Amino acid sequence: MSAFNFVTDVYGEPIPHNRRYAEKEVAKIEELALEIPLPIRYRGIEIISDTYYNRFGKRLDADFLYRLTNVALADELRSKVKTDDGILSERQLKRRKEGEMGGVEVPLTKAVNIGVDRRNYAIPRRSFADPYK
Repeated sequence: MSAFNFVTDVYGEPIPHNRRYAEKEVAKIEELALEIPLPIRYRGIEIISDTYYNRFGKRLDADFLYRLTNVALADELRSKVKTDDGILSERQLKRRKEGEMGGVEVPLTKAVNIGVDRRNYAIPRRSFADPYK
């Protein structure tokens, strides 16, 4: 029997102790995410990330940061009611759907090189004379 007691992943590779620590701490705060008020959740996330940095000398991995972000946004992620009204007004939505003159809105790809002064700022393309015309 080995003197080292490694925890291994599904592939048999040893899991570093810093990942085990982060997994344990993030799992604890994820369980209590909806029960804890938002300011206390923020403080808990800050404590976890600061402790990890002070203990191991590096930042949390992206997957743990993603999970901590989900903890911070737990209320919004789990709420079923959409309260956002959007950023366009009713008139803007109508104009976008029907157009100002009753037509359809022109896609921006058609006017990508047109300036506010209505000049075409596209790079000029040389056209060669056709010898058969």
